[in-house]
Amino acid sequence: MRRKKDKVPKNPKKNTMKKLGAQLKEKGCALYATCGKKIGKSLRLQILWMVLIGFIVASLGGLIILGLAHEVGIGYYQYQDYESANAYLQRRLTIAVREINGLESVTTHVRLDIDELYDLLRRMGNEEAFIDELRDYLSESVSLEYTGTRHIEAIEAVKPNFYDISDERINALYKELIQLKVEDKWNEEEVNSTINKFLIEIGFTDKELKQKAIVRILEGLDGIDYASDTQNLLIDSKGTIIYGDSFIKSIDILEAIRKASTSSDASKEEQQTSLYPIILNGEIYYLINNTTLTGVTHSMYTESSDILGFLGGVIIFVTVLLYGTKKKMKYIEYLAFCLGEISKGDLDFVVEKRGNDELGQVAEAMTQMEEKLKQQMQERAQAEKTKNELITNVAHDLRTPLTSVIGYIGLVKENKYENEEEGAKYLEIAYNKSERLKVLIEDLFEYTKLSNRNVQLKKEHMSIATLMNQLIEELMPLAEDKNITITFHVAAKETGVTVDVMKMTRVFENLIENAIKYSQEGEVIQVVIQETREFVYVTVRNRCTEIAKDDIHKLFDRFYRSDSSRNSTTGGSGLGLAIAKNIVEIHEGKIWAQLDEDRISFNVKLKKA
Repeated sequence: MRRKKDKVPKNPKKNTMKKLGAQLKEKGCALYATCGKKIGKSLRLQILWMVLIGFIVASLGGLIILGLAHEVGIGYYQYQDYESANAYLQRRLTIAVREINGLESVTTHVRLDIDELYDLLRRMGNEEAFIDELRDYLSESVSLEYTGTRHIEAIEAVKPNFYDISDERINALYKELIQLKVEDKWNEEEVNSTINKFLIEIGFTDKELKQKAIVRILEGLDGIDYASDTQNLLIDSKGTIIYGDSFIKSIDILEAIRKASTSSDASKEEQQTSLYPIILNGEIYYLINNTTLTGVTHSMYTESSDILGFLGGVIIFVTVLLYGTKKKMKYIEYLAFCLGEISKGDLDFVVEKRGNDELGQVAEAMTQMEEKLKQQMQERAQAEKTKNELITNVAHDLRTPLTSVIGYIGLVKENKYENEEEGAKYLEIAYNKSERLKVLIEDLFEYTKLSNRNVQLKKEHMSIATLMNQLIEELMPLAEDKNITITFHVAAKETGVTVDVMKMTRVFENLIENAIKYSQEGEVIQVVIQETREFVYVTVRNRCTEIAKDDIHKLFDRFYRSDSSRNSTTGGSGLGLAIAKNIVEIHEGKIWAQLDEDRISFNVKLKKA
């Protein structure tokens, strides 16, 4: 029998890394696809992407060209900058002079309370335990004071530290103070004298500290960068050397000033002499510095290599940008050609859409523009047709009563009537026809004004239920003449609206008068008010058998009358419902007609106040 090989367990760490790599790859691909879709839909992002790619490639190319130029040494040179070295030297000297001048404002200050010191000595039991407490007392009581300036590093560095003084010397001071107590000499003068003597011994005096600080400051000027053969001298007003490594004891101040004034050329390696006045202890001193400048070495390239790299980068950038935008530029030229064809009147020209970016949207907009132009041309033709119809209808409706007016007035004028009663009858007929002509002209003017939407509304709050109740009472005699009943039902609690009362009255007056005019004797007209949360609905319903269902939408057209009633005695301008529609619409409402079997309903929808 063959022995089965044992399975080697897989490395779990390796499997985890493999899964992590697969997840990263999947997320990376999804991110790339998402970014690709966004860039594909935006021309700005595409141009920005091209600019970014061009900038990166141009930058890398420019850097490579610049590196090659540096490699072969194009434009490389070195020079010594003595002006920067001299400026650095003068800055160091100015700082030193400022610190030395600041010593004038430094004094030692002893805040000694002999009673407190006496109590301290009295409380102590042995000498050794008192040493550290006496150190603490002296450290708190003796200090430096600065007037008008901050701490000077040099004098703080040379100031004695009471904790560095030996125990023997502190112990000796302790004994001296105890001796004053024993000899009954404990007074302010004797105690201050003992303390001051101690301070002189340890070097904690104004003069000693200032001397040490000056030495420290001047020693700090040795070994200045960018200088060699440096010599620093401190002299008094007579030329005597106070500090400095020199084999002579004094110098001529006037000669030093002249030499310092002529040492202004810092453009080459030569000895520079600088002289600064110093005020110390109320007297004038001078700091003289003799230094040979070595200069600051600068290594740099001329602009030739930078210009070469820049020009190379610009050429690469322009090349990449032109190549990346080549297709888009061709497509823009194609869209310009398409616009030219459309401008010639070819509205059936097909514009090809390429991509989903702004240019693709332009192509789509051009296609939509063609469709809208076609629609506008059709609407213009329809408007022209409607205008011709309007002129024809106006001419017809004006000519008929005008002809009657002229005819009857002509009969009266020529005395072609048998008696006075017949002449009066002719005048009455002419007057009635003139009144109808006036109504037609007024309605036409009102319709034109409302159609142009230039009417000013005088809105106020009112109740639709109250208005309808008043209108029904006013029009009831007209209905009773034809034995017509008007029922009124309010199925609403809130019927308040904000409208132009006069114009809205005309709307409902027109609807009720139409219902009375086109209803037969003995019929019933229903007026109903209903409501929803935001709107109020008013319905005027009556019986109607003369209008076809397909003609309902034409009722609000100007001059529309059903054929059977066009020339009937019902009269009217043919503009009433058109005017009512315009009034409701400028109130942001809605009006419509509805035919249910043999009953027609006119509905008005208004927003609640």
